[in-house]
Amino acid sequence: MKLDDPVPKETLYSKYQLLENKVIGRGGSGKVYKGIRKWDGTPVAIKRIYKRYNERTLTIPGYPDPLITEVALLLKLKDASFCPNVIELYDWYETRQFHNLVLQYPLQSVSLRRFVTRRRKLCENTARVLMHQAVLAVQHCLDNGVVHTDLHARNFLVQKSTMSLKLIDFGLGHLLKHKGYKSYEFRGAPCCTPPEIRTGGKIHAMPANVWALGALLYFMVLGSYPFPFNKFSLDNLKKKKDLSKEICDLLRWCLAMDPRDRPTLRQLLDHDWF
Repeated sequence: MKLDDPVPKETLYSKYQLLENKVIGRGGSGKVYKGIRKWDGTPVAIKRIYKRYNERTLTIPGYPDPLITEVALLLKLKDASFCPNVIELYDWYETRQFHNLVLQYPLQSVSLRRFVTRRRKLCENTARVLMHQAVLAVQHCLDNGVVHTDLHARNFLVQKSTMSLKLIDFGLGHLLKHKGYKSYEFRGAPCCTPPEIRTGGKIHAMPANVWALGALLYFMVLGSYPFPFNKFSLDNLKKKKDLSKEICDLLRWCLAMDPRDRPTLRQLLDHDWF
């Protein structure tokens, strides 16, 4: 049985072979399948999003009609300079039931979450290589007016042979607003949302992303997230004799309760730990 009825125009199926038995990801709004680009045999990932679960749209320059959020944000990044640490959108198609996104598929990749949990935690040298790339991915997004609001380990892919990292899944993202966002707009997994979201005040992209990156680094080297967030979890860093003084200092800086006390992304990369 077909996953969706083809439409009379040029379709996904005329350019790509979708491998229905190769599901490489699942989410609340659809699935991700392995596929093949027919003209050159390139492996791709085909993300199928049920329309009834995704009604968020954005309008961006160069595209007169509203686009679903993930397509709009990835197109905005695609039109900017290339960043190897952000997943690339190749194509997209709309059918009666689905939005179909054709994405870059890094071979031999696993989620950062799986990469860490298989090892229980990472040594600082490995975490440093991955964290550096994560910061560059987020900086690239912000520099080009895109905010990823769901920065956690499931939304990064690690290519095991090269240790290259890619940021994925922009479905909950936003266009950058310098005036900030209301707390209900800044949706994401609890482990990656900053503590100020619970106060009901304005959320600003840079400090919120820095907090999420700090939580990500905490997860990489300790094997768990600092959530539910409390001061004790950071005070406990003093007792971790296998962690350097520099990384403990960096974690405390990124995970400061007051967003005004956190570093910028550029300050983060200038820290002694890097």
